[in-house]
Amino acid sequence: MGFDMTEGKVARWLKNIGDTVTRGETIGEIETEKATVDLAAPVDGVFAQILVEPGVTVPVNTPIAIVTAAGETLSAPAPAAPASAPTAPAQTAPQVAAPLAAAAPTSGGRLKVSPLARNLAKANAIDLATLQGTGPGGRIIERDVQKAIEAKTTTAPTAPVAPIAPPPAPAAAPAPKLAPVAAPTAPLQRGEQALSKMRQTIARRLQESKASIPHYYLTMEIVMDEALKLRAQLNALAEGDAEKLSVNDLIVAAAARTLQK
Repeated sequence: MGFDMTEGKVARWLKNIGDTVTRGETIGEIETEKATVDLAAPVDGVFAQILVEPGVTVPVNTPIAIVTAAGETLSAPAPAAPASAPTAPAQTAPQVAAPLAAAAPTSGGRLKVSPLARNLAKANAIDLATLQGTGPGGRIIERDVQKAIEAKTTTAPTAPVAPIAPPPAPAAAPAPKLAPVAAPTAPLQRGEQALSKMRQTIARRLQESKASIPHYYLTMEIVMDEALKLRAQLNALAEGDAEKLSVNDLIVAAAARTLQK
């Protein structure tokens, strides 16, 4: 999943045991320190066994699932062991497909596709198996998918589109009054949740930034007399239990008008 990646966590499986999968199809998600990326099937076959359950963190090159050929059955459950574990003796039946590893793809038949390129190809119905990757080690990147989309667009005939008349603008409805928020009757539930790898990395980077980069702060005094008078006048015009304007509302309004200029 990354050259500097040492471990990853199985976020979730998108396939069930016995489901048919095709090469390049997303079968699960792997959570790294930087993002959650898709895990693609390396070959066509049947999703036969899960070796690592969701939420478990394992080192790179640890087998996490098994895909078998169609009609093939596993002689015995495969243990969650390193890739160097001994394989079953040769039989007349097809050999069990190699386990999937949560690591950077190799050149042994598995498509090397970046997560951005995979999502872009899926959204535009592009077959990744037909593309030639130009990234490092033949990896299919966003540029390769963009070229395929452009080629598909130029070859496909385009039908003339009739102009659509814009719909009439609806009449402005009066702003509804906000109902008062009821206080919660049940006590709030509290608990602890472990940080994900991404959140741990964000916290570590923020701490390093605070410790290694000098920080300085600026203060400014602003006379808000006129703004406070305007706030009082506007609040006096409010009817009933309408919400009152705050100083923050005035600051946001002034910033919005300034940005328009």
